[in-house]
Amino acid sequence: ITMMLGLTSDPNAYVRIGALSAIGRCLEYPCLREDECFLVDATSCLIKSCRDSNLSVVMKATWSISNLTDALLPNKDENSYPSSLLLELYTTSCDLCTKNDKTRSNALRALGNLLNFTPKQFIESEKFREVMDLSLKLINNYMTSGSVKVRWNACYAYGKLMKNEFAYNQVHPNIKVITIFLYYYYIIIPSLYFSLSLSLFLSLS
Repeated sequence: ITMMLGLTSDPNAYVRIGALSAIGRCLEYPCLREDECFLVDATSCLIKSCRDSNLSVVMKATWSISNLTDALLPNKDENSYPSSLLLELYTTSCDLCTKNDKTRSNALRALGNLLNFTPKQFIESEKFREVMDLSLKLINNYMTSGSVKVRWNACYAYGKLMKNEFAYNQVHPNIKVITIFLYYYYIIIPSLYFSLSLSLFLSLS
């Protein structure tokens, strides 16, 4: 694992991509999801890789970050994940949302998981409130714009937010549940994509 993490800084872009792919796969294993040291080290490597000059590397790092945020959810009640890294994940994911569709869909998925994961004591921090507000604006925006995959992940992200009572209570009334029902007329009726409709309905469940 140490070698794999180190290879994310290899001069060869293909090696970096391979290492990032391996990290993303490792994050699917329950034993490694419970390893706090691995999660912290993986987070640092992935955040750094998201600033890579090679777009393919950034795309793979974004995919791995979405897997990382999936891995955090089963341990959300332990509150042992460093707040500084959590804040960096928010900032990085928000930045990736503004790049292009190739990074945006996984970044939105990551934001949804982060909003679900963030504990009450972090939400009360002004720094977290600011980055969470930005996350919500991005999710709100991409529910009606971008590719179908982007909109699907935006709906997924909103559904994840609604499962965190503390985070959801901080949402501005203008983008609460009533907004989801309004999106029905803008997304489901004009759309022929069943998966997008399903994602929106799942966010309401």
